[in-house]
Amino acid sequence: MKGKPLISFCNVSKIYDDKVVLKNLNLDIYKGEFVTVIGGSGSGKTTALKLINGLITPDDGKIIVDGKNLKDTNLIELRKNIGYVIQSIGLFPHMTVEKNISFVLDLNKNKKDNSLEKVKELMNTVQLEEELITRYPSQLSGGQKQRVGIARALASNPYILLMDEPFGAVDEITRHVLQDELLKIQKQLGITIFFITHDINEALKLGSKIIIMNDGKIEQIGTSDEIKCNPNSEFVKKLIAY
Repeated sequence: MKGKPLISFCNVSKIYDDKVVLKNLNLDIYKGEFVTVIGGSGSGKTTALKLINGLITPDDGKIIVDGKNLKDTNLIELRKNIGYVIQSIGLFPHMTVEKNISFVLDLNKNKKDNSLEKVKELMNTVQLEEELITRYPSQLSGGQKQRVGIARALASNPYILLMDEPFGAVDEITRHVLQDELLKIQKQLGITIFFITHDINEALKLGSKIIIMNDGKIEQIGTSDEIKCNPNSEFVKKLIAY
C-alpha cells in the first residue's frame, strides 16, 4: 500500500488563542488505509480531521490531498469527494430517511428515479431495512440514525471518509455491530477512512494504521500488533493498559 500518499500533512501547525493544538505534524495516509486516531481531549485529533477537508486552515505547513495543496484547491469541489460523519449525526429532523440520504444526490441534481435507487442501494450497504425509508429521525433508534448518517456520507461515492467519534453515542452492543459493518463497507468499497475515537479497543480493532496523539503531536504510529507489543512511551503504555 505504498506509492504516492493520498493525504499528507507537511510540517502542519495550528494555534487557537495562543494554544498550540498541532505542532509540526508530518503524516502520510495512503489510499485504502483505515486510519484510527486516538488521544485525549485537546490532543489535536479533531483539528487534524477538519484540516483534511478544509473546514479549518493550518497556521503553518501545508495539507496535500490527492496531489493538490488545499490552499490552491476549490474546497467545495473537494468536499464532494469527502464523506463526513460525526457523533451527533446531524440528520435533518423534518426529512425522511430517503430525503436525508439523498440530500447530497439532490444537490448534485440526480434524477429522482436514479436517486431513489441509489438510496436503496446505500441502505442495503449499511444494513438498514428498506421499510425504514419513509420514517423520520425521531422514529429511529440510535444505531439506525448512525447508519443513515453513514449512508448519507457515502452517497456521493467519496474516496475519503472522515469520521469523528461516530459511534460514541450508541450502546455497547450496537457499537460493536456498527464497527463490524464499517469494516465490511471499507473492505467492499476500498475507501480511505480517517476515524477519531476515544476508545483504544475500537482504535485497535478498526485501524490498519493507528495514530496515538498527545499534546498536539504524534506519540506513536503503527499497526494493532505494533502498538500492543511495542509501546514506545509511558503514555502509550498507560493508554493500552486502560
